[in-house]
Amino acid sequence: MVSAAVAKAIDPRSSGEYDLEHRIVKEDGDVRWVSFVGKAFFGDSQHRRVLLRFAGTALDLTDRILSEVALRDANEKFVLGKHVSRDSNSTRCHHGICESHQR
Repeated sequence: MVSAAVAKAIDPRSSGEYDLEHRIVKEDGDVRWVSFVGKAFFGDSQHRRVLLRFAGTALDLTDRILSEVALRDANEKFVLGKHVSRDSNSTRCHHGICESHQR
């Protein structure tokens, strides 16, 4: 995925930019979320657009992603506590939207 984005960015017909988030699984099974942002810089040589240089960064977003998931889970629990009556049979929540099915 990252290789394809870089290949597209360095194509002289492209804008030269890429920006993507990607989940990686390390050999030890650890899951990380990484952001890749880059730009290719082109110049003209004999009436052709040619690649001059390429710059990019990789940033580990794992802590931010885990915080967002924890906040979403806490919000679902809060919504569940406020909107579900005691006599409900079952409740399902997904991304802060809860459904209650009563007898």
